[in-house]
Formats: sequence, structure tokens, C-alpha cells
Amino acid sequence: MIQKKITRLLIWIGIAITCASGTAFAAKVPKSLTLDASSPQTPQELWAGYDPRSEPLEIEIIKEWTEDGAHYKEFYFRGEVHDGKPVRVYAIYAAPVGGKNLPALLHIHGGGQSASPYWLKFWTARGYAAMTFDFTGKHAGREHYTDYGDLFNGKKFNLQNMQETTESSLRGSKWYHWVLLSRRCLTVLERMPEVDPQRLGIYGISVGGSLVWYVAGIDDRVKATCPIYGCGWNTHPKSIYADDPKKDDPSTILWRKTMEPEAYAPLITHPVLFLDGTSDHHGKMDWAYKTLASLKAPWYAAFTPYYRHHIEEEQGLDLPLFMDHYLRGGPAWPKSPELKIVLDASGVPRAILNPDTSQKIKKVEIYYALRNENPITRYWRLTDSSRRDNEWIAALPISNPQDRLFGFANVIYESGICLTSDFQAVRPADLGAAKATDIPSLLIGDFSHGLDGFTTSSPGTDPNRFNKVIETTIGPDGIPGLHKIGRVILRTQKLNDPKWRAPAGAKLSFLIRVPRAVEFEVVLVENDYSLDSKNYSHRVRLGEKAGWQEVVLGPEDFKNEKNNQALASWRPFDSLDFGSKDSENTEGVTFAKIRWVVPNSP
Repeated sequence: MIQKKITRLLIWIGIAITCASGTAFAAKVPKSLTLDASSPQTPQELWAGYDPRSEPLEIEIIKEWTEDGAHYKEFYFRGEVHDGKPVRVYAIYAAPVGGKNLPALLHIHGGGQSASPYWLKFWTARGYAAMTFDFTGKHAGREHYTDYGDLFNGKKFNLQNMQETTESSLRGSKWYHWVLLSRRCLTVLERMPEVDPQRLGIYGISVGGSLVWYVAGIDDRVKATCPIYGCGWNTHPKSIYADDPKKDDPSTILWRKTMEPEAYAPLITHPVLFLDGTSDHHGKMDWAYKTLASLKAPWYAAFTPYYRHHIEEEQGLDLPLFMDHYLRGGPAWPKSPELKIVLDASGVPRAILNPDTSQKIKKVEIYYALRNENPITRYWRLTDSSRRDNEWIAALPISNPQDRLFGFANVIYESGICLTSDFQAVRPADLGAAKATDIPSLLIGDFSHGLDGFTTSSPGTDPNRFNKVIETTIGPDGIPGLHKIGRVILRTQKLNDPKWRAPAGAKLSFLIRVPRAVEFEVVLVENDYSLDSKNYSHRVRLGEKAGWQEVVLGPEDFKNEKNNQALASWRPFDSLDFGSKDSENTEGVTFAKIRWVVPNSP
């Protein structure tokens, strides 16, 4: 029954399609896992004796072509041998025509993806050789894919099988085989005639973002690594502060020591750049910093505020600039900014940020959040900060000194580099005589100063194409609004913040401008991204009309999507969404003045 619930949840959130997180529910470690004295106890023991260069590659070219100044090869090669039959890996390689001694990159795709020629075009245009391969096997509609033969735990990437992380041993895990193939890809890459084998880098997205930790930690050929979303801790609770029910389970303990990404991080000896969204379910922010803190090599991070499984251009530009610096001797790379939280003279918490000022800074953004210990549903407030010499300072008003306060900052340089500071989590009361000065707000979003903490469903997972899907605008009567360009869901997590909780008797109001008759849903999400998730929705139907229309909703207008029961009263919700995947999209619609209204109030 639990298995069915998990599968239904994964289908609902679209993990397999959006490559959201194959490992989000990989926490099931079967009791069949071998626990005798022969079991490897460390990653080094697990991989001892394996040489990714020892077996012949047996490359079989499918086709070759030249495009936009780069030469491409599409081919199969031998990854490993299982029961006497070779696993044939599907891959594509490209390099600038005439290139010699080039730095080279290996792309490891996400769970619902495959080999990507687009990434090769991206890198060859920058003067790199690059390779991409498929590790998920046969899928409908694919002419070419990695053929695992009878190796069951490699060939099927599906929702149920993602939970079956092992057979009877650690080396039976699909993760082991995927890492093995990735290391074999490095062998192919380093032997290409255009490639300098001393300048190899790797990066991966989602599931691939988990895999790169293994490869970087166990294969010394890698000189620069960028995990995107994946950070490990997949068998742990969402919140780093929650009790761990699996902490004493022998199978889980062994798995965590040998086959979780975080076990490989301390083995990495080269620079690492981590990219993610602050609300991501796969690279959960608090856990990500725990992984990064275990590194003994230089590391950097860049987080896109509010997004889940999406990186905006402001942070995505880091990937090529990072590789340029470490693989090509490119422009200087700044030090990571340092953040601390203290109390001012009146007891109000404040953030003090010290960035590297050796390069020209374009802007600084300091964020903080209150109370919510689940990083997936946490709302981040953007502060007003001021500069004093080489420090940036921001007040952080709180509503309860006993609630945990979280903080981070982004520093964006004129060069295009974005660096996120260290992560802070403190109880203001522990800092001294902290004072609560925060004031509740009825205004949820008026968009007079930007997106105002609103975001969208992920418009894409890979940071190589950045489509603008929402923008601020000025509508009729000079009222600022948020305009939807793309077919995405507009959302905010503000309702989970104590500042924006609904007062007694309030109704939810918003202005909307529509270019045509529209139909969509307003959705309140409770226990988001969990087996206990509940959606309360109200369908809005509007005819075409010039100017603004106002929609006012009470809690009784929202019905539980499972039992049609009305919402009795407002309570904290993890997400407020406008639009839904099963209703007509709201492309081209503009929203404004989203707020709580209290009838008959002064």
C-alpha cells in the first residue's frame, strides 16, 4: 500500500518527466543488502580493484557530421560486461574543428533525460570538447539508447525501480552501474585526439547531479565538478532538524557509508561549484550545505531564490565561468561571501555580509526566513540592505525570538559570477535579548518592486537556456502587476511565513487582467511534496473584459481535491498557486494586488 502511495505521489509531481529527483524516494534500502564482513565499508573499498581504463572500448560509430564549426561523433562503446554480455553505452562527442589539447567536459543528464546534443553545441562554442551519454536505457520513441542487455538494475529507469537501490550487494545497485559507466565515459573522453586528459571536468543535472559526487570523489582524472540539484542525504528526512528514523538500521547505515553522494564528498580534491534553487526537493538547501562543509577542496555555491528544480540565468552563468577559470585559466574567481547574524543595540537581528570586493559588485541580495525548518516549503524574504565600507548590513525583523531564523546572501558581480554566502540558522533568543518587531502584512504581492517573492513552476531544469516566463508590468490605472508570458503556474510560499498569515475573517483578493475568456484554478497546498499533501482549490472562470477584474474568495470557496470538503478556515499553507496543469493555462494574464481583505475593518 505504501509502495502504491509513493508511486502515485511521484507520478503526480512528474518526477520522471521533469527529471525532478530519482533519488527523492530512493530511501528504501532492502534488507537483502549483504551485511557480512565481506561488505565494503567505505567508497574506497567498494571501488578497490576497478580500473575504468582496463577494458577495451570497442567504439562503434553511428554517424559523424560537422555543424557550426564543431565535429560530432555519435557512437556506442562498451561500458561493462554482465554475464558475458557487454553493456553498449550510447554517447555523442563533439569538439571544435581543428582543436588541439582542449579542456573537455562530461555531461551527466537528469532522470527523465538522455544524451544532449544541445549541451555539446553550448560547450564547443566556448572552445571545449564535450561528451554526453545515456544511462537510463530503453525508452519509448528513442532510436538510440544504452543497451543494458540482461543487467536489470541498469536498464530500467522507472518510478518503482528507482526505489530498488540494491540487489543482494552494493555492487548490484543501479547507482553503482551508473557511476561505473560515467567513469568509462571519462576514459573515452580522455582518449579523444583533441582532448587534454589533464583538463577534464564533469557536471550533472538532478539525478546526474547526484552521480557527479561519486565520480568526482573516486576518480582522480576529474579536475573540476559542478553538481546541479543533487547533494546526497537521500535516505534522510527532509528537515536537517528532524529525528532520523533510519539512523539505527544496519542496511541504511551501510548504504550511507558507501553508496550515498555525501560519503564521496570528503574524497574530492578539486574545486566544486554547487547550483540549486532554494526550494528544491532534490538538493535540499540545508543538507546541501552539510555536504559542502565536508569538502576538503575549494567549493562555491549559487542558489536561485524561490525556485524548485530550476536555476535562473543569474546563477546559471556560473557554470561556464567556473569551468573557464579552473580548466582554461580564465578570469579570476572571487572568494565566497561570508555572512553572520547578530543582534543590534536594540535587540533586532541583523545580517552582516562580507563579500570579496576585489571585483566590481553589481548587486547584493540578503535573504532570511523564519520558523519553517523544511527547506522545500520555506519562504525567503528579500531585505533592504545598506553598504558600510566593505560590509552590507540588513535588519531582520522577527515575530518570535524562539523561532529559528535562517539566512543567506547572493553577491552578483559585473563579470556575471554569482556567489551565495554560507548558510546561517540561529535562534535569536540564543544571541541575547532578542526583540520581536515584525509587523503582519495584509498585502501578499503588489509587484511595485519586482516579483515580490512570486515564482513559477519550473520552466526548465538545465541551466543552458533561460526562457522568460513572467515579468512585471504597469497595467490600467497605473497599477503594477505580474504578467505571465509562458504556460507556467504562478506561485508563492509566503502564506507559510508568519508575516502573511491570514487574520480572522479575512478573504483572499486579487486583481486580474485577461486578454480573453480564461479558466484556471487557485490552489492552496498543504504539506507540499509529501505523502500527506492536500490541495484545496477553487476554479475561476472569467470573461474577456477591458481593465482589471477583482476576485474575492473565502476559505469556504476552496474544496479538498480528494473529498470535495470545503476549507473551514484559513491556516498556514505551503504554497498559493494560480493555474493548474489540468486546466486552461493563464498565459498572457496579469495579476495584481494579491492581498488579504478583512470586511468591515477600519
